[in-house]
Amino acid sequence: MKVKTFFQGNIISKSQRAFPALFYAIALLLSVLLPIAISDLKLSFISRTYDGSVPGMLDSEPFELFGLFMSIVLIALTWSRFNVEKQLTLKNFLVFILPLLVCLNIIWVIVEESYLKASDYECYENAAQAVVNGLNPYQGNLRCYLYPPLPAQVLAFLYKVFSLNLLFFPGNEAQHWNNVFYIYQCCQFLQIVLAYYLTYCLARRMGLKNTIASLIVSGLFIFNQPLFRTIKFEQINVWILNSFLLALLLLRYRPFLSGLAVALGAHIKLYTLALLLPWSFTKKWRAVVGIIVGFAAILLIQTNWGQDWTLWQQFLVYFRSPERPSNYRNSSIWSLVYNLFKLPARFTGSYDFSFVPTIVAAINLLIVVWFVFRLIERERCYRELSIDSCSPKTEVQNDLFRLYGHSIDAIALGLLISPSVWEHHYVLAIPIALWAIVTREGDQRLLTGIGVFLIFCLPTFDFFPLGHHRMLGLLLLVYLTSPALVQKHFHLAPPKETLL
Repeated sequence: MKVKTFFQGNIISKSQRAFPALFYAIALLLSVLLPIAISDLKLSFISRTYDGSVPGMLDSEPFELFGLFMSIVLIALTWSRFNVEKQLTLKNFLVFILPLLVCLNIIWVIVEESYLKASDYECYENAAQAVVNGLNPYQGNLRCYLYPPLPAQVLAFLYKVFSLNLLFFPGNEAQHWNNVFYIYQCCQFLQIVLAYYLTYCLARRMGLKNTIASLIVSGLFIFNQPLFRTIKFEQINVWILNSFLLALLLLRYRPFLSGLAVALGAHIKLYTLALLLPWSFTKKWRAVVGIIVGFAAILLIQTNWGQDWTLWQQFLVYFRSPERPSNYRNSSIWSLVYNLFKLPARFTGSYDFSFVPTIVAAINLLIVVWFVFRLIERERCYRELSIDSCSPKTEVQNDLFRLYGHSIDAIALGLLISPSVWEHHYVLAIPIALWAIVTREGDQRLLTGIGVFLIFCLPTFDFFPLGHHRMLGLLLLVYLTSPALVQKHFHLAPPKETLL
């Protein structure tokens, strides 16, 4: 029996798989758990870069061991894929080696950055400690925790597991929280690997060949300053990215599961709920039901089956006045408008910014109206493409034009109207950039490259208004993926095989 693997797009038999998935699942689990147990043994033949004796620094041994074990697993997986190939070509070499190099690049960055807890992660940990102690994670010094209760609850649950001392040697409370941080960082790496894999799958869905898809996706993950800022500050944006990617990949044939992915993402950050607008408009009711059911199920579990709504009440009180930073690097409409009026205020001496919320609300409303018109225009283009459909392959492409176009627009809308858009939030723009790269041709490829460069390649700097270059790049990609321009690509392009 022949099967087509989602990762390679090559035809191999099940009997040729030297390393079954179960084996790698066990190896993966051991790669995460063994470093904690080994570091507790204090073996003489194992040392570390940082021993945790300096205040504020953590013991780096678990992270370095995780890097070792995970590297072995990745290399073994790559080698096993080489063995099932009867003929090694340059194209196959790139398809196999590029994912390995990207993963190794990510893992050494995570290992090197894990001897300190970033300020953003400390917000998560402080909120989790508040949950453990029955306090409000959204008050006082904890107002830096800006998310729904679920992330803090998960970290609190992990702490309680470690405090039982069932799997590992006993330690003090601080060590338990350090172990939670270690697990968080391991999950961060696995989420980035999953994001790479899902983005590759999305590129293949869009019709790119193996080698081209590998090159483009690898470039998007290596030359990606928002991704490395996410790693540096130990942010949770990649979890949201994966929620979006799963929603896109599952929407056509598994809409209910697509909705469940959105629901899980919404419990981490509310960004993913932006998909409700286009899915409701296009009557993707199974996906919408999946969102509602998934969100409600998680809500019931985390509120002890509806008996304790304290954390959600506290979150809703906080949400009435969400974070609105005015830093020059923050690419939100609020930051842009506020700082535009702050410049002349320094000369006039008048610092009355009471009108800023009204202006920001008006701009956001215009942006929403713009995207609604894009949605309506895309539906018109979809009907025109459907009239010209003459084969099942063409119908599949037309569905991709419609479903991906609407959903990717929703991601862009969320980034544009959010009251706070830090540089690391722009990892969510990866599917937007991929959509623009795939659908643009001719002279517009240069503009696409400029948009991708502005979002992913430039470093972070506080220089107004140049610090808003990511917003400019996003607007450029949104323009380049307008329904009319993308329609030309789908109308002229021949039907392609897609991995649906």
